[in-house]
Amino acid sequence: AGCSGDTSSSIGLGDEGVTSAPTFDFENDGHVVAKVQLKAPEASDFLLRVTLPVPRGTFDASDARVPLAVISSSDPTAAITQVEVVSRYANNADGADVVEIISHVRRPDVDPGTPIEYLVVYAPHDKGDLKLSPAVQTLLRAPGAVRLVAKDPFGNPYSADLFAKIQDEDDSVEVIRDGELIKEFRVPEVLVPTSPVTGAQGTLPRLMGVNAFVRTFANEDYFALDLHIHNGFDGQDETVEWDDVLTDLYFDKLHLRLPQGWEVIHSLENPFTGDAMEAGNMQEVPLVAAIPDGDMHLMHRQSQFSRRLI
Repeated sequence: AGCSGDTSSSIGLGDEGVTSAPTFDFENDGHVVAKVQLKAPEASDFLLRVTLPVPRGTFDASDARVPLAVISSSDPTAAITQVEVVSRYANNADGADVVEIISHVRRPDVDPGTPIEYLVVYAPHDKGDLKLSPAVQTLLRAPGAVRLVAKDPFGNPYSADLFAKIQDEDDSVEVIRDGELIKEFRVPEVLVPTSPVTGAQGTLPRLMGVNAFVRTFANEDYFALDLHIHNGFDGQDETVEWDDVLTDLYFDKLHLRLPQGWEVIHSLENPFTGDAMEAGNMQEVPLVAAIPDGDMHLMHRQSQFSRRLI
């Protein structure tokens, strides 16, 4: 695939959040650089996500404009498109060598399962802003709305607020994707004691750590949560206790706490996933449920596991 030439296309959002772009003129508006073939899904509109190798200088995450757009072979109106860096050339100034193309497209008027095609065109346009649904926006802004909670063998509780650093615009938060269709954050967090206790059955400096990947989508009443849970601290930061190295780490359970009314869908079921339960005015969804006979779960030093949720 190659990208070159110029374009007169102007792609943007109208008042209702739909594209206001003119139709793509194949003779005058640049070049078709790739074709995407797939079977038509059940949904009438969906997020098309593909990766594409590109020449040097095509795109960098700091670019003010999006270089590519997606159109249907049956409808030359450009769809809302977001481009993200997947990997880079060895010389950082050359920008991306592979990009991810994300586009909100409509299914042609065909039966699900029918082969369909979309075209990736060279059509530089201004980046748009992501518009969150009111439900997701409220959840993101509410203090303590989404937490991981756990208990140690003595019943001491620990928790981590997964959205607090996003709300505080903390420097440790990394923006992975940032566009008109998807915004994704990587949030490093630690489950720390909610009420520190001393003594033989006192609290540890922390239980497990977590890298939470939070993805939000334009105008959708859902968000994605990838949790990389680990016991991999190195003890190098002597100013905080939670960075202390722990060897074998035992815990009773690990739950996701969030407001009532939200449903949690697991990408992969596992034997320790449990049903949601009430927790005051919140609910808790077991990601690692307690073992019925009272045995503890074990995480060795440097071990990790993942959970993928919607």
